[in-house]
Amino acid sequence: MEYARALLVSMSVLALGAGGAVALERLDQELRIMHTEYTLVATDLGHVLSDIIRYRNTMLRATEAQTPKDYARIIRSLPTQRRQIQQALDRFALVHNASGNVAELEELKAVQNDLRRYFDVADRTKTLLDRMWQSSGDEIERHRTEAERNAMIAGGQSIVEVTLSMEALLGTVAKVGKQLKDRDSKKIRLTSLLVLLSAVSIAVGNLVRIRPSRPMRASPESSVPV
Repeated sequence: MEYARALLVSMSVLALGAGGAVALERLDQELRIMHTEYTLVATDLGHVLSDIIRYRNTMLRATEAQTPKDYARIIRSLPTQRRQIQQALDRFALVHNASGNVAELEELKAVQNDLRRYFDVADRTKTLLDRMWQSSGDEIERHRTEAERNAMIAGGQSIVEVTLSMEALLGTVAKVGKQLKDRDSKKIRLTSLLVLLSAVSIAVGNLVRIRPSRPMRASPESSVPV
């Protein structure tokens, strides 16, 4: 009876260990999914730089427009392009907590600051172009020249800063993503092994401790009649 109870306890411990290992394996899969999402957002972040270049090219084309109609057609896509850029950065900021990497956070802030300065320059260019198409005579060329200079010089400097900060961020993101995946996978495997080993140790120890003792065999002297 006591042995059966011990066996039941041991089997329960083993089942608990196996269940813990399954739960940890499921957690490992969830972490893999999280890292996949992190990678996808990082990939999306990689497209931001090309989107910024396209935005700049749109602004340069706007300075070359020859009619108000052409100008309105060119700048029509600017709000959408800008929104896509900002949304990509916002999505990455949301999953940043998955890494908690300080360098990554600082570089993300640097990208956001540089991008904000570039958009300020682009807004200045657009303001000058709006004034140009509301002017007449010599004022048109004066505003156009000022807008072109602002777009080429100030805008060029700002776009270089954005490019450098984006490249630094992408390099850090690649390193952090690999480190997160390797660290969590190793942690899950080690924890699973420890759970199983602990369960096996408890079960074996329990069986050894409560193993039924063999009946003592009578000695030859005690069997001889007096």
